[in-house]
Order: sequence, then structure tokens, then C-alpha cells
Amino acid sequence: MRKIILGAVAAILLPISVAFADVSSDMADGLSLDQILSNAAADGVELSEAISQILAINPAMAEAAVVAAIAIDPAQAATVVVAAIEAAPEQSSAIAEAATEAAPAQTVAIQQAVQVATIQANIEGTTGDVVTEDTAAGNPNAADPATPADPATPAVPSAPSEPATPAFSATPAVPSSGSGGGGSPA
Repeated sequence: MRKIILGAVAAILLPISVAFADVSSDMADGLSLDQILSNAAADGVELSEAISQILAINPAMAEAAVVAAIAIDPAQAATVVVAAIEAAPEQSSAIAEAATEAAPAQTVAIQQAVQVATIQANIEGTTGDVVTEDTAAGNPNAADPATPADPATPAVPSAPSEPATPAFSATPAVPSSGSGGGGSPA
């Protein structure tokens, strides 16, 4: 009797545990991308989050994962592209091309998403520091923070006997005799 009860409980719980399997275990089990994304959706995981999880495990799957996610819901193409580029920024052009081919009606949204994701991918973590690249000038922005400049000297003369130098010349304004140009001859 005990074996029957345990068997019945296992039979009832097995489908539930399979339905709530996460992306990493689905990938470890060798399921197809379509099945992984379908399981994630059934578990209430957004496509973009599932894409992030897939690419965190295997970034080489970026193009195929984006195409599979867009096939499930083409309206989320831009969101999927942002998640994919943030997870695998080195593959941004391949991701953009695959997404555009998978959802040509979403081309404008995908292009905007690529721009947003590229900017977001260049920001490191939560520090807000922008990732900078070396330039021919040696990237002065990547150097240590600048030291504070010496305080400016006041513009007031040091001795009351010295005359102050005017900031502008004292030449009076003379009206111009030129035509001023512009306009059309009428």
C-alpha cells in the first residue's frame, strides 16, 4: 500500500515539477530553444528574461534564441533585442540582423532597441560609469580623475592706485554702411 501511495504522489508531482523547470535546467536537459522559451512562458517568465538567462549560460546561442523568441511573440522583438544585446553585447550586429529578418515589420523598433541596448551595454553595472575605449589621443577621459585647478585670482586690482583695465575697448560703435546681405531682390 505504501508503494502505491508513493507512486501516486510521484505521478502527481512529476508533471508539476517539469512545468516549473527553469531555463538552466531545461538547457542542461538539452531541450530545444522553442521548448525552453515555451516552458519559461508557461512559468510566467518574460521572453526577455528567458533570453537573458539563456545567453548568460551560452552567449553563442544569441541569434538562434532571438529568432526563436520573436517567433513566439513578434510584438516583443524590441524588448528581446535589448535583453539579448545586454547579455551578449559582442554579438549586437548579428542579433540585430537576425531580429530584423525574423520580424521585418518591427525593423524601426528593432533599430531603436539596438541603439538603446548598445548605450546600456556601455554602462558598467550600477556604478553609472561609462565604459570608454582607447583613442589615438590616449583617451584622456580614462585617466585618473583630474586634480582640482588652482583657485583663480580675483579680478580686483591689488593696489588702489593702479587703474583698472576695462574689459572692453572704449571705441564707439559706428553704423555699418554695408547692405547686410540676405533677402531676395524684389
